[in-house]
Amino acid sequence: MAKSTEEFMACGKAHASERDAIVAMIDMFRVAEAGGGALFSGWAKVCKTPMLRGGLAMVAEREYYHARMFEKRMDELGVERKAAMDSPEGRDMGAYFADPAITDLAKVRRFNELVGDPKQTFSELKTLMDRISDDVETGEMLRLFYHDEMSSTGWMREMEGKLAEAPARAA
Repeated sequence: MAKSTEEFMACGKAHASERDAIVAMIDMFRVAEAGGGALFSGWAKVCKTPMLRGGLAMVAEREYYHARMFEKRMDELGVERKAAMDSPEGRDMGAYFADPAITDLAKVRRFNELVGDPKQTFSELKTLMDRISDDVETGEMLRLFYHDEMSSTGWMREMEGKLAEAPARAA
Protein backbone atom coordinates (compact mmCIF):
# COMPACT_ATOMS: atom_id res chain seq x y z
CA MET A 1 0.00 0.00 0.00
CA ALA A 2 1.23 3.47 -0.82
CA LYS A 3 1.85 5.91 2.00
CA SER A 4 -0.69 8.70 2.34
CA THR A 5 -0.54 11.91 4.33
CA GLU A 6 -4.32 12.20 4.36
CA GLU A 7 -6.11 11.64 7.67
CA PHE A 8 -8.79 8.92 7.69
CA MET A 9 -11.76 8.62 10.01
CA ALA A 10 -12.90 5.20 11.19
CA CYS A 11 -14.70 4.05 14.30
CA GLY A 12 -15.17 7.67 15.34
CA LYS A 13 -11.42 8.28 15.45
CA ALA A 14 -8.91 9.98 13.17
CA HIS A 15 -6.21 7.66 11.86
CA ALA A 16 -2.87 8.58 10.35
CA SER A 17 -3.28 6.36 7.31
CA GLU A 18 -5.75 4.47 5.20
CA ARG A 19 -4.32 1.20 6.51
CA ASP A 20 -4.75 2.21 10.15
CA ALA A 21 -8.34 3.24 9.48
CA ILE A 22 -9.11 0.00 7.64
CA VAL A 23 -7.60 -2.15 10.39
CA ALA A 24 -9.56 -0.33 13.10
CA MET A 25 -12.79 -0.60 11.13
CA ILE A 26 -12.56 -4.28 10.21
CA ASP A 27 -11.40 -5.21 13.72
CA MET A 28 -14.43 -3.47 15.22
CA PHE A 29 -16.78 -4.99 12.63
CA ARG A 30 -15.27 -8.45 13.16
CA VAL A 31 -16.39 -8.41 16.78
CA ALA A 32 -19.70 -6.65 16.19
CA GLU A 33 -20.69 -9.07 13.43
CA ALA A 34 -19.93 -12.10 15.59
CA GLY A 35 -22.15 -10.56 18.26
CA GLY A 36 -24.84 -9.88 15.67
CA GLY A 37 -24.68 -13.47 14.51
CA ALA A 38 -25.24 -14.69 18.05
CA LEU A 39 -28.07 -12.21 18.59
CA PHE A 40 -29.96 -13.16 15.42
CA SER A 41 -29.32 -16.86 15.95
CA GLY A 42 -30.70 -16.67 19.49
CA TRP A 43 -33.73 -14.76 18.28
CA ALA A 44 -34.37 -17.23 15.44
CA LYS A 45 -34.45 -20.09 17.96
CA VAL A 46 -37.36 -18.52 19.87
CA CYS A 47 -39.05 -16.74 16.96
CA LYS A 48 -42.74 -17.59 16.59
CA THR A 49 -43.23 -15.98 13.18
CA PRO A 50 -42.21 -18.33 10.33
CA MET A 51 -41.48 -15.65 7.70
CA LEU A 52 -39.37 -13.75 10.20
CA ARG A 53 -37.62 -16.87 11.54
CA GLY A 54 -36.31 -17.86 8.12
CA GLY A 55 -34.93 -14.39 7.50
CA LEU A 56 -33.38 -14.18 10.97
CA ALA A 57 -31.52 -17.44 10.35
CA MET A 58 -30.20 -16.03 7.06
CA VAL A 59 -29.16 -12.73 8.66
CA ALA A 60 -27.43 -14.62 11.50
CA GLU A 61 -25.35 -16.62 9.03
CA ARG A 62 -24.51 -13.47 7.09
CA GLU A 63 -23.31 -11.79 10.29
CA TYR A 64 -21.13 -14.77 11.21
CA TYR A 65 -19.77 -14.83 7.66
CA HIS A 66 -18.80 -11.16 7.87
CA ALA A 67 -16.98 -11.81 11.16
CA ARG A 68 -15.04 -14.71 9.61
CA MET A 69 -14.10 -12.70 6.52
CA PHE A 70 -12.88 -9.72 8.54
CA GLU A 71 -10.84 -12.04 10.75
CA LYS A 72 -9.34 -13.68 7.67
CA ARG A 73 -8.51 -10.29 6.16
CA MET A 74 -6.80 -9.20 9.36
CA ASP A 75 -4.68 -12.35 9.20
CA GLU A 76 -3.80 -11.59 5.57
CA LEU A 77 -2.79 -8.05 6.56
CA GLY A 78 -0.71 -9.45 9.41
CA VAL A 79 -2.37 -7.32 12.07
CA GLU A 80 -3.29 -8.05 15.66
CA ARG A 81 -6.91 -8.38 16.75
CA LYS A 82 -7.56 -5.81 19.45
CA ALA A 83 -11.31 -5.21 19.52
CA ALA A 84 -13.37 -7.03 22.11
CA MET A 85 -17.06 -6.92 22.86
CA ASP A 86 -18.05 -8.19 26.23
CA SER A 87 -20.24 -5.50 27.69
CA PRO A 88 -23.25 -5.65 29.99
CA GLU A 89 -25.22 -3.78 27.30
CA GLY A 90 -24.39 -6.46 24.74
CA ARG A 91 -25.39 -9.26 27.09
CA ASP A 92 -28.64 -7.45 27.97
CA MET A 93 -29.43 -6.99 24.29
CA GLY A 94 -28.77 -10.66 23.54
CA ALA A 95 -31.01 -11.70 26.43
CA TYR A 96 -33.79 -9.37 25.23
CA PHE A 97 -33.84 -10.76 21.69
CA ALA A 98 -33.61 -14.38 22.91
CA ASP A 99 -36.52 -13.95 25.34
CA PRO A 100 -39.48 -16.03 24.09
CA ALA A 101 -41.90 -13.94 26.18
CA ILE A 102 -41.24 -10.81 24.11
CA THR A 103 -43.21 -10.61 20.87
CA ASP A 104 -41.44 -10.70 17.54
CA LEU A 105 -43.04 -7.38 16.61
CA ALA A 106 -41.63 -5.75 19.77
CA LYS A 107 -38.19 -7.13 18.93
CA VAL A 108 -38.34 -5.94 15.32
CA ARG A 109 -39.39 -2.49 16.48
CA ARG A 110 -36.59 -2.37 19.04
CA PHE A 111 -34.04 -3.48 16.46
CA ASN A 112 -35.21 -0.80 14.02
CA GLU A 113 -35.06 1.83 16.76
CA LEU A 114 -31.53 0.77 17.68
CA VAL A 115 -30.36 0.95 14.07
CA GLY A 116 -32.14 4.19 13.33
CA ASP A 117 -31.65 5.44 9.80
CA PRO A 118 -29.40 2.80 8.20
CA LYS A 119 -27.81 5.32 5.82
CA GLN A 120 -26.82 7.46 8.79
CA THR A 121 -25.79 4.48 10.91
CA PHE A 122 -23.46 3.16 8.22
CA SER A 123 -22.37 6.55 6.87
CA GLU A 124 -18.88 6.33 8.36
CA LEU A 125 -18.36 2.95 6.70
CA LYS A 126 -19.58 4.32 3.37
CA THR A 127 -17.32 7.35 3.65
CA LEU A 128 -14.28 5.20 4.38
CA MET A 129 -14.98 2.64 1.66
CA ASP A 130 -15.46 5.40 -0.91
CA ARG A 131 -12.09 6.94 0.04
CA ILE A 132 -10.00 3.76 -0.02
CA SER A 133 -7.46 3.95 -2.81
CA ASP A 134 -4.57 1.74 -1.70
CA ASP A 135 -6.16 -1.41 -0.27
CA VAL A 136 -8.79 -1.99 -2.93
CA GLU A 137 -9.21 -5.62 -1.85
CA THR A 138 -10.49 -4.61 1.57
CA GLY A 139 -12.34 -1.70 0.00
CA GLU A 140 -14.48 -4.03 -2.09
CA MET A 141 -15.05 -6.32 0.88
CA LEU A 142 -16.34 -3.29 2.80
CA ARG A 143 -18.51 -2.25 -0.14
CA LEU A 144 -20.25 -5.65 -0.22
CA PHE A 145 -20.51 -5.63 3.57
CA TYR A 146 -22.22 -2.22 3.38
CA HIS A 147 -24.74 -3.55 0.84
CA ASP A 148 -25.42 -6.61 3.03
CA GLU A 149 -26.07 -4.38 6.04
CA MET A 150 -28.39 -2.15 4.02
CA SER A 151 -30.22 -5.27 2.81
CA SER A 152 -30.63 -6.71 6.31
CA THR A 153 -31.78 -3.44 7.84
CA GLY A 154 -34.15 -2.79 4.93
CA TRP A 155 -35.62 -6.25 5.33
CA MET A 156 -36.14 -5.64 9.07
CA ARG A 157 -38.07 -2.46 8.25
CA GLU A 158 -40.24 -4.43 5.81
CA MET A 159 -40.87 -7.06 8.49
CA GLU A 160 -42.00 -4.41 10.95
CA GLY A 161 -44.62 -3.26 8.45
CA LYS A 162 -45.79 -6.80 7.73
CA LEU A 163 -45.96 -7.79 11.39
CA ALA A 164 -47.79 -4.59 12.32
CA GLU A 165 -50.33 -5.21 9.53
CA ALA A 166 -50.99 -8.85 10.50
CA PRO A 167 -53.17 -8.13 13.59
CA ALA A 168 -55.18 -5.54 11.63
CA ARG A 169 -55.86 -8.03 8.82
CA ALA A 170 -56.97 -10.67 11.34
CA ALA A 171 -59.49 -8.27 12.97
